[in-house]
Amino acid sequence: MLCSTDLGTFSNQKNVFTFNNNSVTGTIDSTSFFGSNNYAASLRPQAITYGDIDGDGSLDLAAAVYGGNQIYCQGGSGSLSDLKGLNSGFGPIDVAICDIDLDGKPDVISANALGLGISVLRNTNTIAGAFSFGASADFVTGFQPMALAIGDIDGDGKEDVVIVNSNTDSTSGLSILRNTSTAGSVSFAPVVNFTTGPSPKGVALADIDGDDKLDVIVVNQKGNTISILQNTSTAGGINPSSLAPKVNFATGSKPKAIAVGDLDGDGKPDIVVTNTKNNTVSVFQNLGVSGTISSSSLAAPFTLATGALPVAVAVADVDEDGKPDIEVANYNGNTVSVIKNEPSIIGFTTPGIFAQNFRDRHSQFLQPAGINKQNIFMANVYPNPAVNFAALSLSSQKNPVTVKLTDINGHALWEKENIQTNILEVPVNGLAPGLYFITINDYMNKVTLKLIKE
Repeated sequence: MLCSTDLGTFSNQKNVFTFNNNSVTGTIDSTSFFGSNNYAASLRPQAITYGDIDGDGSLDLAAAVYGGNQIYCQGGSGSLSDLKGLNSGFGPIDVAICDIDLDGKPDVISANALGLGISVLRNTNTIAGAFSFGASADFVTGFQPMALAIGDIDGDGKEDVVIVNSNTDSTSGLSILRNTSTAGSVSFAPVVNFTTGPSPKGVALADIDGDDKLDVIVVNQKGNTISILQNTSTAGGINPSSLAPKVNFATGSKPKAIAVGDLDGDGKPDIVVTNTKNNTVSVFQNLGVSGTISSSSLAAPFTLATGALPVAVAVADVDEDGKPDIEVANYNGNTVSVIKNEPSIIGFTTPGIFAQNFRDRHSQFLQPAGINKQNIFMANVYPNPAVNFAALSLSSQKNPVTVKLTDINGHALWEKENIQTNILEVPVNGLAPGLYFITINDYMNKVTLKLIKE
């Protein structure tokens, strides 16, 4: 299992790269990463992500390969030599890993720029360490999907799919597919569309206003803005009123990629956006008030220099000092920039001026078109089914987590915050027999587990 924050990126030609994290706690410099591993991946890989696809306890890599209409998966148990191409929709441009059908196996989802929607490759694996998928299931969203995000929008314990459609009218720039899957069968309700700014290119989910619902943040390239759409949904349903009208915030010129993370240590997810024309990132501090999203929810952004044409961004604690850093892939610069979070300069206590918390960028040379980070925790619940007792096992978590137990209607039954232990008892005494969901959230990643009470 990978325990430190390694980097993955790819070229716009035929290669996927990984970098091993060699950093010393509290230090990021030119020696922090080593071993640029180069893996052939057919034509024009566009996005990568990580997750334990094959159930062997190690993180695997999935890459969207635009030119080959394929998703590539590599095992994470050792040499990463077992690259396997899987047919997806036309022009896969983004990829995610998530257990869509709640059968305990992570599935692979792609956004297909030439296919008008998404593809879901259902994980049918029965042997740890082996890849096995069913045929690709395709679902229509909008014209030229460019990015996707996965999260439980309506609070029913199932992960929904959120997509931005770039080459379309802004009134349908954002599409949500509500997850109606059952174990072993993938299905979605009819797509619901929402208005964005012009030419949306990136999307992220985060609880911006602290009401325990995932809000939607969209990057509008032609508008030079990001839009936040507040989640106003009720459990078990997504309709045109499930998101409030967008609230816009100005970025730099031609923004493209987005990442979220608690950069200033106040428990609220902040926002980082790449500006491809300015060669910068805009960093927005979250000043949100519970239940409200307005023009004052984010502080005025500050900018940080990157390499040439920053096209992808991630937030992860590279040097393991407990503070998330910023990682940027620079397409024309042939570099990855790592910007260290340095709160010792002014501290986290003064709202709106944490620009000085970040130190000079450091780069590794390669031919990147995107980046992803490994900062994912592993979770398991046992025994399952449970009678009188259930325990949650956590490993590899970098940040404190919040654990919530809900019923199939999304009603919260129990919640515990700021968990830093590896074992946690989940109260099941008194619960009626049936299906329940345990959600673990650290503001940057979220895992939902199915629990059966007998």
